[in-house]
Amino acid sequence: MKKDYWSQKEIDDIECAIYNDVMPAIYEDISQDDDDGFDPQVIKELFKDKEYTKIPDTTLVLSQDGRLFNYKTSRNIKPAWSGKNLFAVSKGITVKYEDVFKEKGWEYNHHNITQGLLDRGFSLTVISGQEERFKSTLVVKDKQ
Repeated sequence: MKKDYWSQKEIDDIECAIYNDVMPAIYEDISQDDDDGFDPQVIKELFKDKEYTKIPDTTLVLSQDGRLFNYKTSRNIKPAWSGKNLFAVSKGITVKYEDVFKEKGWEYNHHNITQGLLDRGFSLTVISGQEERFKSTLVVKDKQ
């Protein structure tokens, strides 16, 4: 069983260490860890000749061809499709493809990016109510 309290001896030891200033680490701000696992060499190898950008405040990398990759978990992220945009949510941050593309100066063509993802075997989450529009505007290959 996991203990969810500290014994009196543990409390006394901590108070003693604080009083005698032998625990300097207790005063350090360790909440900001700079090493989030981003390795530019690995990402360059993964995306080969494609241009990419790291999304601020997330562990995501978005390539110019629309591939969204989480370098912390080493997984491709399945973006959500709406009639006007592709987007994904990570750590409470919504990543809108169109906004990122404009910020980087890349051309954003919703149809071509979506079709390219589907052609390369990536899957998308279609927003509820948009299924018919999705099927009518894109060529969806059946998975075998």
